[in-house]
Amino acid sequence: MLGVREGDAAARDVFECLTGRLAVGIASAICVLNPECVLIAGGLSKGGSMILDAIKTKIAPLVPIMPEMRLATFGGDGGVTGAILRASRYAFDTLSPMP
Repeated sequence: MLGVREGDAAARDVFECLTGRLAVGIASAICVLNPECVLIAGGLSKGGSMILDAIKTKIAPLVPIMPEMRLATFGGDGGVTGAILRASRYAFDTLSPMP
């Protein structure tokens, strides 16, 4: 099965549509929230620099000030990692309450 990296035209069309829609949504949030940094996380981060560069290119003309954009460190495991951290903090606080 060919993909975007292999030059498949159908995959490229889907990729362009997806990144275009993501760019419009992210640009809207940037205009409202004015963040210093935008993280691409979850399953999207598995696309690596290819998806990050495509989204950045499409966002740039839509926003007055372009924030820093990067891929999240934990990628697709960010939700699970955060849940484990929260559960371990809760367990510690429950077992060792502060006076």
